[in-house]
Amino acid sequence: TAEAERLTAEAVELMETTEQEAQRLRAEAEQVKADGEAHAEALRDAAIADSEKVLDDARKAADKRRADAAEQADT
Repeated sequence: TAEAERLTAEAVELMETTEQEAQRLRAEAEQVKADGEAHAEALRDAAIADSEKVLDDARKAADKRRADAAEQADT
């Protein structure tokens, strides 16, 4: 009947729309995941750089203390 055909067409359209929305949401979820991973990597890289700077500063301070101690020992 015409009513059955109309309902079938509506059901097919709804299924297609639902699948398109599901695909869009999957793509959005993948983008969020990628953004999160990139952000985590950037934070890790920044933490490593900060740690390296702290270590470098500590080495410089230790070298200066050694140089100062050696200078005082010479006088």
